[in-house]
Amino acid sequence: MKKLFFFAGILLCCINAIAQDHYKMKYSLGQSSYGKWYKLMNIDLNGNGQYNSINITVNFHYVNTFIKYNATAVLRLRENSTGDWQHNAEGINKKVLKLKEVANNIYELWGFSAGNYGHLSFTSTVTKEAPFIMTIPSTPIVSSNIDALVDVPILGDWYFSSGKIEVQKEGTFAGKWNPNESYFTLSNPNGSSIMMDTNEIYSSGALHIGSKSGEIVRFRAITETSTSDKMVIKNDGKVGIGTMSPDSELTVKGNIHAEEIKIDLSVPAPDYVFTKEYDLLSIEEVQQHIANKGHLPNIPSAKEMEANGVELGVMNMKLLEKIEELTLYTIEQEKRIKSLEEKLEKILSAK
Repeated sequence: MKKLFFFAGILLCCINAIAQDHYKMKYSLGQSSYGKWYKLMNIDLNGNGQYNSINITVNFHYVNTFIKYNATAVLRLRENSTGDWQHNAEGINKKVLKLKEVANNIYELWGFSAGNYGHLSFTSTVTKEAPFIMTIPSTPIVSSNIDALVDVPILGDWYFSSGKIEVQKEGTFAGKWNPNESYFTLSNPNGSSIMMDTNEIYSSGALHIGSKSGEIVRFRAITETSTSDKMVIKNDGKVGIGTMSPDSELTVKGNIHAEEIKIDLSVPAPDYVFTKEYDLLSIEEVQQHIANKGHLPNIPSAKEMEANGVELGVMNMKLLEKIEELTLYTIEQEKRIKSLEEKLEKILSAK
């Protein structure tokens, strides 16, 4: 019998150590309740030891003639430690619950009234390790300045203080818009969504990728022991392929294979060569420049091109300039040949 009482005592201690309490309250608000915050509960963790952890779930409801919404919240608090909470609201596009720390280990939960003559109610379940003081106001208490109180950190709908999330599933999108095969989906009530499987990511609209600071995105190959960066998009919009330090809008370290490349000109096309004002060098002057410089006039030397590279659009226009100059030289040469042929014909006819 003593053993029976002993084990029963242990059982009661365990039940009391991790106990669960239930609360509910309803407030009928008056004419001037629009846009105001009302205290739902006061939570006092002081004086119960340093190992009292509590978990409070709250189901909050508001209704008047024209407005109705509800919200849920989970409050995670521990004596002599930092608290946190998470919440969501349905039926209204704004926060309707706020958790505030009003003193050391003392917290208050507040609910929002979006209209006049409304009714505010909530139910709450408390899971705790040890006794603590929780006070529910019997009549509505309105805040004179809710923002003057200290916010308790808000965490997302799903929160893991440590560890990882792992999804194991069979199947794949197979290159198609197939929501049923999604491993992970984010969506909103408007129908926008982003989905992913083990090697595909798709969005129902434009997929925006960005970074608040540093590089926007870096693409790399990875093995069990190393990484190899292949492509980068910098925060100034410059793209590097084969290099992580692009110095232009697109910098490629390697070969480019393209079917067609269109270049917008940054310099005028050289039709000016055919104008009367153009100062065409004589053949002798060109010959002298080559002898002195080792390259054509208005064309960079081999050393300059090796050191600075070649601007494709500029170089193409320079080469076209030389072709047009050659055309003028050829036309002049043709005139001289024709004149010589006419003189030769006269000489031969005179014999």
